[in-house]
Amino acid sequence: MTYQYTPFVAPNLDELKRQLYWLIGIAPKFVSYDGMFVGMNIDAEFDALSESLEFLKPQLGNALFTQLAAMASETKAHFEADPDDTTGEAKRGNRLLVEMVELLIDSMPFATNDE
Repeated sequence: MTYQYTPFVAPNLDELKRQLYWLIGIAPKFVSYDGMFVGMNIDAEFDALSESLEFLKPQLGNALFTQLAAMASETKAHFEADPDDTTGEAKRGNRLLVEMVELLIDSMPFATNDE
């Protein structure tokens, strides 16, 4: 049995962080390894990431949005250049995803106890 795959678009910054972790987990092929989901591919995943970034642009701010969007484009290019994880480009793509998570975490407000 197969299902049509619908990529996730993050509704908030915490879910965007989870989306980036998801991409790390399915890289570099970006496919359903069990064949269950039809339409799961690198284009669908990075289109969804772009949609998430665009949707969250007001929360990210222009500078962080621009930086993350450029990193996402570069990341996709690394994965496209090394879909079998043999040349090192996929590892560079994964490192960029981790850097994106770190930038996002650094930008997120945290509760503090100033008492």
